[in-house]
Amino acid sequence: MFSAKDVEVLTRTIWGEARGESEEGMLAVGHVVINRVIRGGWWGDTVEEVCQQPFQFSCWNENDPNRSKLIALNILSPDAGEALWSALTVL
Repeated sequence: MFSAKDVEVLTRTIWGEARGESEEGMLAVGHVVINRVIRGGWWGDTVEEVCQQPFQFSCWNENDPNRSKLIALNILSPDAGEALWSALTVL
């Protein structure tokens, strides 16, 4: 049901929004995304649409000072490990 691109975008979103949070905080971000995908409509119908909907997740905003780090993140790196685990758990 979910693609590799969904895993990548969700991992980046979780990392960008909750990298300093607990496992529970990371899972919460993931669940928000999935709930919006399920609801569809204005939020978007895919993980990518929901995550990159303007001004919904600040880590994707063009003016976010950490956006370049988000884009450069290797989702298989140890730095992204908890975010990747959270993404795979909610998907």
